Amino acid sequence: MWAGQTVVKEGLKEADTGTLHQYLFEQAGIGIALMNQDGWIRLANRALGALLGYGDDDLESKSFDELSHPDHRAAGEPSLREIVRCLCAGEISRHQAERQLVRKDGRTTWARLTMTTLSPLCEPAGVVCVVEDITRHRQVELALQQEASYLNLLIESSGHAIVTISTSGDIQSWNAGAETLLGWHREEVIGRSYSAVCGSADGRANQAIARVIETAQPVYNHESGCERRNGEPVSLMTTFSPILDPNGAIAGIVSIATDVSERNHLENEQIGRQRAEAILHEREMLARELHDNLSQDLSYVQMQVATIRELLAQNRVAESDAMLSRLADVAQTTQNEVREQIRNLYTRPAPQGFVPALRKYLAEFEELTRMQVEFRAPEPVSSFDLASEVELQFMRIIQEALNNVRKHARASRVTVSLTSEPDQLVAAISDDGQGFTQDELKDTAADGKHFGLRIMQERAREVGGSVAIQSATGRGSRVIIRMPYNRQGSAHQPRPDHSEL
Repeated sequence: MWAGQTVVKEGLKEADTGTLHQYLFEQAGIGIALMNQDGWIRLANRALGALLGYGDDDLESKSFDELSHPDHRAAGEPSLREIVRCLCAGEISRHQAERQLVRKDGRTTWARLTMTTLSPLCEPAGVVCVVEDITRHRQVELALQQEASYLNLLIESSGHAIVTISTSGDIQSWNAGAETLLGWHREEVIGRSYSAVCGSADGRANQAIARVIETAQPVYNHESGCERRNGEPVSLMTTFSPILDPNGAIAGIVSIATDVSERNHLENEQIGRQRAEAILHEREMLARELHDNLSQDLSYVQMQVATIRELLAQNRVAESDAMLSRLADVAQTTQNEVREQIRNLYTRPAPQGFVPALRKYLAEFEELTRMQVEFRAPEPVSSFDLASEVELQFMRIIQEALNNVRKHARASRVTVSLTSEPDQLVAAISDDGQGFTQDELKDTAADGKHFGLRIMQERAREVGGSVAIQSATGRGSRVIIRMPYNRQGSAHQPRPDHSEL
């Protein structure tokens, strides 16, 4: 046995509870090393040897600088031997560092090293180093950072202006969509008042934020005007939603804004009162869908991240890892739904009529989902034209029905057929998916998970149409949509450009 070991053990035995100290040192489940004033290991317990893959005496005369991964030296991190010298000299009383240590077999493990002076427990003076294995903790932390990066990428890739606001009304984050929409770079607006950058002169944005803080409920379909950085006016439709901490208190607000300037121009100059009311209703529907599919997910992610951080602080790694897995699923689902929403928003009736626009949409849907899509439209159907409002709602309902197939049916094939009845155009969307019973549909509706059926029915009723659904377990589903039509050549309203919706 090295002479230094004898000195240390004798010192432990001479302490008031020396025998107990020696027993605890040997039997501890955490790594412990005793070092001399020069930073060389004089004695290491079994737990440290097991952690690094060394035998009982193999760590003698080694230093933690030698055991550290070369990346630490390359990064210019302070020498641990120098830290030991400072401890022994009384310049500092304690030092903690996280190091990637190299095991005897060449593998690495992350450890938290906590060093304190050994004196006056024994002589000569030295340092005791407690070595805690934090490999799993670092893996979870890295996964959390990657997940945060992924979610940030999702926000940055959105075409909407997404801004987070503190409870005092200051801007905390500003995505690329906000830069494009309003012209301000993020470094110019972080820390500034949201109302000063995005608010209108009448203070309506401040009122909406105050209402969210007061009620802890979202405010959507909020319209206001502001100026871009270059002074150009812009009209915004914004959803404000609360961000709640794990205790249910409001930690901030997320706003998701869309430029509605062009649509407002169309309302003011091209359409009458009746069509303006229809478009306003459409905006409300879009705002509700946007809130359901994105804003709530972002709020959920914010709360989950806060919870994970608390769990990590308590070293509850397994629970953190399970929550991260669920968070990854939420992020993937959110990304898919955002892509679908953006694609739907850019789908508009073609100038030559409804049927060509539907053909184009179905081709895009087939390419996106890899499902086999069959479209049946007898030639006479193509000669029927729809009023502009009916055309828009018809397309949106079909999109929602196909979106439900994609999300819930587990189908490989879908058929869309158009037929005509007296004064009605009928669309049937059939899939070969798992289907469900009518009782399951009722239970789902009662729980609020209506697969979009309620939205489809509301859209149809607005223009005098109807939606029905037929399904059986294992036999797929069939959605039947009936809409009023005009024969080509009969009186109908001119077809507007719905892209702004």
